Amino acid sequence: MLPRKIAVLLLVAVFFTPCAGEKAAAQEQEEKALNFQEIAAEVEKRLPDAEEKILAGVAAVEQLLKSSKTEAAQMTGKWNEILEQSFASPVLKELAQLRPLLKLAIDRKINEGIRIARENVGKSAPPAAAPPASGQSGITLSIARDIHKDAEELLGFAQEIQSAGEAVAWTLKVNRHIESLEFDIGNAPARVGAYVNDMKLMSASLVDIRRKANQAMEDYSKTRGSLAELKGEMSRYLTLTMTMKYKTQNAAVSLVNTAKYLEPETGYVIPATELKRMEVLADYWKDVKNLYPLLRQDIADGVSRWAPHPKAKWANYLESKKEFNRVYAPLLQGNLFQGIPLFEGKKYMELSGVVLDTEMTLRSVIAAIAGEEKNVEIRRSSLMQDNVLTRKEQEEIRKLEAMYGPEREKSLQNAVYKAAGGYAKVVELERFLENSDVKDGAYAKVKEELDALMKRRHPEQRAADSALQTFYKQLPEAQKRVDAIIADHGKRKKDLGLQPMLKEAKLAKEKQFDTLKPRSQW
Repeated sequence: MLPRKIAVLLLVAVFFTPCAGEKAAAQEQEEKALNFQEIAAEVEKRLPDAEEKILAGVAAVEQLLKSSKTEAAQMTGKWNEILEQSFASPVLKELAQLRPLLKLAIDRKINEGIRIARENVGKSAPPAAAPPASGQSGITLSIARDIHKDAEELLGFAQEIQSAGEAVAWTLKVNRHIESLEFDIGNAPARVGAYVNDMKLMSASLVDIRRKANQAMEDYSKTRGSLAELKGEMSRYLTLTMTMKYKTQNAAVSLVNTAKYLEPETGYVIPATELKRMEVLADYWKDVKNLYPLLRQDIADGVSRWAPHPKAKWANYLESKKEFNRVYAPLLQGNLFQGIPLFEGKKYMELSGVVLDTEMTLRSVIAAIAGEEKNVEIRRSSLMQDNVLTRKEQEEIRKLEAMYGPEREKSLQNAVYKAAGGYAKVVELERFLENSDVKDGAYAKVKEELDALMKRRHPEQRAADSALQTFYKQLPEAQKRVDAIIADHGKRKKDLGLQPMLKEAKLAKEKQFDTLKPRSQW
């Protein structure tokens, strides 16, 4: 007997590449090749192997849907292996080649019977047909039809069930998000506790400094003691206050960054719409026996067992998200310092302002004592006005950094690369065109869509390109404004005898926008 692949190739060659010899010889050769019994036997011989391959793949997919792994190689990479070994295995590819040949042979046999019946109308009964060839005994036309139906349904199932790859990719995404949530939950005590303890200590120290400074001023007003000693005492309190100010400034920046880090990125949150898609797939899996009634029961049962896993995975995700929201609620909602004097109810960026009030008072007292200003109120007013202006300048720079900083630049660049599906969409369309055997309307539409993407004419691409071009066009003016703010701030601080707080801003680098990027960078 010929090896399996050689037999398939010979059958295909006979059907689709007939010899160019004499017509009678070619017809005789074709009639021999179109023996539906032989083709049915080849198809029937491959069905059990194909079913076993699919059954193994079904079991392997169930393990992936139950898995909590977060490595792509162990999830989507493993799915690709399953696909090649089970749902798109060589034996299934052979069946896909043989099935249309069997259909053609069956149709021709039926047409031949009709033709003979017509020719024998009014004639005596034709001689009995010769028995089936050896090896195909018992394969009647009806049985061949059943074999064809079995193969057709198995191939259809193997194709449709490949949508499980979408569920595997979604499971990997959920697993990664659960892992991230659980990591942050495990670190919550250290993150939250450190901030609370630091603010408690600074609150107690600041209350103590205010009390001692007021007592020193009260004692001086009563006794009219040494002005130098009073100045020295106030200077010590100022030094302690400055240390606390720097700590609160660092804490404020750290708190804002931590809160920003803990808030999931827009592209990483798992939308409920994705669960809807998984529910559609689960319904399909549960109904697979009705959709494919000829499918082996153990295969159908294996697919049905997939159905509960996406919902269970989603429940695990919601549970982790709920616990995450519970442990980080005080930090994310700005209520971390509830019950701590002076800092309770303050926004994170306002923490240093609490210390700054004490600093301004101490500086005003020291300035008055040293004779730097005769009027304490004037000095205090100047410092308070500087404090207001500094906050406004900080806020404006923060806004400019948000609008023209590296993060905004990166976001716009990502939008350019991902517009209209990005590189992945181009690859998808190219593969469609490469694999399309028929250049019909769908082919032309895909080709037109690919051309628009390659020339960046898609509306999403144009919008993304325009946004990034506008960003770079406005960037120089933003930099000029930042330079002006820092210059005015530095001059005012110098006039007040203070060190500038604003020295630089993190804006993107000026550059020319080029849409002709390599496809891999879209």
